[in-house]
Amino acid sequence: MDANTPESTALVPDIGRGVSLRDLAEEIADKSRTGVTGVRGGALAPLLVEVHRRTGRLVMAVVEDADAAGNLAADLRYHAAASFAGEEMDAVVSFPEHDLGPYDQLALDRRLSLERSAALFRLTRGMAVRFLVVTAAAVARKMLPREAFEERCFSIEPGAVWDRDLLLERLERGGYHRTPLVEEPGTYAIRGSLVDIYPPYLDKPARIDFFGNEVERARTFDPQSQRTAGVLQRVWVHPVRGALVPIGYEDRQSVARRLRAVCDAVHQPSTKTAELIDDLLEGRLIVGMEGFLPALAPELGTFFDYQPDDVWLCVEHPDAIRRGWQNREKALEAEHRALTAEGRPAFPPHEHVVSAKELAARLFPLADLVVHPLGILGDEPGAAVAAVDLGAEATDNLTQRLRNVRPEAAGADPATVLSVHLVHLLEEGYRTTLVAHTAGQVDRLATMLLARGVSARKLERPEPPGRPEVTLAVGELSRGVVLPADGLCFITEEEVFGRRSRRVQKKRSKATSFDDLRSLSPNDLVVHQEHGVGRYEGLVRRQVRSFEMDFLLIVYQGGDRLYLPVYRLSQVQKYKGAGAERLDKLGGQTFSKAKSEVKKAAEKMAGQLLDLYARRAASEREAFDSADDLQAEFEAAFPFEETDDQARAIDEVAADLSTTRPMDRLVCGDVGFGKTEVAMRAAFRVAMAGRQVAVLVPTTVLAQQHYQTFRARFSPWPIRVEMLSRFRSASRNQSVVLGMKDGTVDVVIGTHRLLSKDVHFKRLGLLVIDEEHRFGVTHKERIRSLRASVDALTMTATPIPRTLQMAFGAVRDLSLIQTAPAQRRPVRTFVCHDDTKTLREAMERELAREGQVFFVHNRVRDIDKVAQRVRDMMPRARIAVGHGQMKEHQLEKVMLDFVAGRYDILVCTTIIESGIDIPRANTIIVDRADTMGMAQLYQLRGRVGRSREQAYAYLVVPPLGALSEEAKQRVETLARHTELGSGFS
Repeated sequence: MDANTPESTALVPDIGRGVSLRDLAEEIADKSRTGVTGVRGGALAPLLVEVHRRTGRLVMAVVEDADAAGNLAADLRYHAAASFAGEEMDAVVSFPEHDLGPYDQLALDRRLSLERSAALFRLTRGMAVRFLVVTAAAVARKMLPREAFEERCFSIEPGAVWDRDLLLERLERGGYHRTPLVEEPGTYAIRGSLVDIYPPYLDKPARIDFFGNEVERARTFDPQSQRTAGVLQRVWVHPVRGALVPIGYEDRQSVARRLRAVCDAVHQPSTKTAELIDDLLEGRLIVGMEGFLPALAPELGTFFDYQPDDVWLCVEHPDAIRRGWQNREKALEAEHRALTAEGRPAFPPHEHVVSAKELAARLFPLADLVVHPLGILGDEPGAAVAAVDLGAEATDNLTQRLRNVRPEAAGADPATVLSVHLVHLLEEGYRTTLVAHTAGQVDRLATMLLARGVSARKLERPEPPGRPEVTLAVGELSRGVVLPADGLCFITEEEVFGRRSRRVQKKRSKATSFDDLRSLSPNDLVVHQEHGVGRYEGLVRRQVRSFEMDFLLIVYQGGDRLYLPVYRLSQVQKYKGAGAERLDKLGGQTFSKAKSEVKKAAEKMAGQLLDLYARRAASEREAFDSADDLQAEFEAAFPFEETDDQARAIDEVAADLSTTRPMDRLVCGDVGFGKTEVAMRAAFRVAMAGRQVAVLVPTTVLAQQHYQTFRARFSPWPIRVEMLSRFRSASRNQSVVLGMKDGTVDVVIGTHRLLSKDVHFKRLGLLVIDEEHRFGVTHKERIRSLRASVDALTMTATPIPRTLQMAFGAVRDLSLIQTAPAQRRPVRTFVCHDDTKTLREAMERELAREGQVFFVHNRVRDIDKVAQRVRDMMPRARIAVGHGQMKEHQLEKVMLDFVAGRYDILVCTTIIESGIDIPRANTIIVDRADTMGMAQLYQLRGRVGRSREQAYAYLVVPPLGALSEEAKQRVETLARHTELGSGFS
C-alpha cells in the first residue's frame, strides 16, 4: 500500500486545528456557563480531566443512559491515571440508574443497590472524589431522604463499646445479610470475638476484633483467603438497600396507613393488604418492592439532596436527556393506569420520579458546561449562549477501513493499513497511543507493527502527553479520538481488531477435590472408599462417651446407617456418575466385587495405554515453527480477553508443538471457560505448517457449533474448514472425505463418522478430541490408533477418573482452566411471579435485539401446554419444544435448528443444563424456580450471557401466600442468593 495515497492521508486531520484541551479548560473555568461542540469519539473524558486539573473541584457529568455512563467512566479512569498518577484519591464514582421501573413486577438486583448506596455514602461524607458520573434516569428517580439515609450510617472504631446484639440489629436493619463467610459486599459474619463486615464503599471487607463488648482493633482482610491485611482507624457502616423500613412505632404505623390507602384505592381485599403490610414492615421478599418505596417516607428525596454544593457540572446531550425524561414520564403514566385498572395497588408516577419540567428547571441552569453533539441552540431552555468547537475527531473512518480489508489482498491486510496510518500520524506530528486491555495484546501489537517497520514504545502505565511517537499502553478506553489542537490520538484495540468482550477476573480457590462440607447437600449421593454408594442425609451431633461430636449421616440400602466422623471426611467423595445410582448394601459384597472387577479391567487397560504412550514417547516428529507474525495476528483477533489460566494453557500447548515429541495434552475446564480457543490456536499453527487437523466431537450439535466457530475465526486465512455430519448430504460428506484424503481440506470437524474405515488423511498433524469419555469402546480403539503418531489435544469439562489419573501420573500432560469467565457481563437475575406482562416483555426485549430465549419448564407431562401458552404470548415468534423423552434424532434436530437460529424460543426441560453454548440466547426464564436447587439454577443460568450482550435470567416463583412454610423459606433463600450474587453475580 502506498503511504502517500489520498485514501490514507485523508484519515489524518490537520494538526493544530480546533482548541486545545488546556485552553478550553481555562476558558470554561473563567465563565459561568459554556457550550461546546465537536466533542466526538472519546474526547469528553480528557476535557473533563483538564477541567478538574484547572479548577480542583469535583466534576459531575450527567449523561444520557447507562451505556454512555459506562463508557465515560472507563475513559475518565484511564486519563485520570495518566494525569494524577500516584495520588491517593478515588478517581471516578458512578451512580447508576435503577435497573427496574417502579411498576416492574420483579425483585431488585442487589448489585446496583450496593453500588448506588456506596456512591451516596461517599457524597454524604464528603469523601475525596475527582469525577462523578450520573445518568439522567438516576437523577430523575426519587429515593430515600438524605436524613433517613444518614441516620442509618454509623462508625465503629477501636476503643468503642458496642452491645453485640444492638450491632447485629443495626446491620440487619441496614440491609446486610448474615453469611458463614464474608466474601461479597453487603454481608456480615460472626465468628467468636470477630465480626466481619463488608460495607460496599470499602475495597476489602473489615474485620472487627472484640474483647468483650469493646472494639480492640479493626483490620481489612482478603475475602478469598480470609487473611487480615491493613489496619483501619475507623469502619463506616452505611445502608445497602434503597428501601429501609422505619424503626419507630409511629413511623411504622404511618407506613401502614400510606400502604393501606393505595390498596383501598383499587379495592384490594383486606387480607391481601394486611399480608402486604406485614411483609413490607418485616423486610420480607416482595416482588415489585420498588413500587412501594413511597410508603416508607412521607416525602421521598431526590439526587439533588445528596449532590455536593461545590460541584462543577457537565451535561452531555441535553436535548436527548430532556426527551428521555418526557418519554419516561408518559410511559410511567400509562403503566400506572394499566396496573390500577387490573386492581393492583400502585403509587402515582409523581411519587416515584421528578417531573421532566422540574428536572429541566433544576439541572440545566446549574450546568457549567453543556456538550451538544451538533450545535448549541441559544433559545433552548438551559442551553449555553456561546459555543466553542473542540475540533475532536472520532476514529470511525480508520475502523471502517480496517474492517473492509482482507489479508488475501496483497499488502492490504488490516495490520498494514494500521501501520501506514500510524506513519502518517507520526509525520504530521501526533503522539499516538494504542490502548489494549492486556499486556499480552500489547506485545502482539508491538510485534505486528515492528514487522511492518513501525517502532512503538510500550508504556508501563498511562503517561501524560509528550513528544510525537507511537506508544502502546494497557488500559480501558471505550472509544478512540483524535485531538488535532493537542497533537494527540488514541486508538483502542476494538477499533483495530473489532469489538471485544472483557472477562471480569475473579479469584478462585485452587482446590480441585472435595474437601469441605459446603460441597455437599442433603440427599446427595456419596461414595465411601470401603462401603460404596450411599445417600448423605446431613450432619448430626451425637455423644460418644463423654464427648459430643459431629458426624456425616450416610444411609445405605435397606435403611442401614453409617455415622462418619467429620475428621474422616477424606474417606468419602461426591458421586459424579450420570443418572440415579442404586445404593450399596452396608457391609455387603457388591461394592468390593465391583472394585475387584474394575481393578482387573483397569490393569488390562493400563497395559494397553502404557504400550501406547511408550510408543508415543519413543517416536519423534518434526517440530512446528515457533509462533510468527501471522500467529500473533490470529491471536490478536480473539474477541475476548484471555484469562490467566487460559493463557497458561495456550502457552503450554505452544511449547508442546515446539518440541519433537508428539503432544498428548488434556485441557480441563468448565463449559465456556475458553477451551475451544486453546484448540483453535493449536489448529491454526498446525494448519499453517501444512498439516491437517481433525476435531472429534460426540454430538452433531457440538459439531455444528465448532464448525461455525472455526469457520468464523479462520475466515480471513487461507485455511479450508469442513464438517462431516449426518445432517449433511451424502455427496457433500463424500466430497469432504476426498478432500481429507488429497489434502485440500485443512481442518475437519465431525462426530464418530471421522473414525470410519473409509476416512483417511493425507498428512494428519493434530487430533483434537472434545469429551473423549462420551465415545464408545470401539471408537476409542480407533482414536488410540490415530493418536499413536500424531499430536493429540483432549478437551473436557467433566474428566473421568482414569483420564485425570493419567494426567496426574504424568502419563499425559494436563492444563487446567479454572478461572471462570464471570460472564462477559454479569447476568442480570430477577425473581418474579408468573406474570404474563413481565414474561412477555422479557421475551419481546430479547427478540427485539435478534436474540433467543430459553423457557425452562421441567415437567414433560404438561410442557406442551406451557409451549402453547408461550405461543399465545408471542404469536409471531418461532417456538420449539425439547425434552429428554423425545427420540434422540428428533431432539438433536430441534437443538441444531435452535443453534442455527431457526427458532426464537426453546421451551424445554433442564436438558440444556450443561454442554451447550448458544451465544445468541441471552434470556432464560425458569418456571417454578422454587422447586430447583441452587446448584441447578446456577447451571441453568450459565446457559446465557456468553456474548457481549447483556443477559437476563428470570426465576419464576408462586406468590408467597400460596406456598408452604418450607417452600417459602426456599424462595426467600433463593431471593437472598440472587441479591447477594452467590453464584448469580
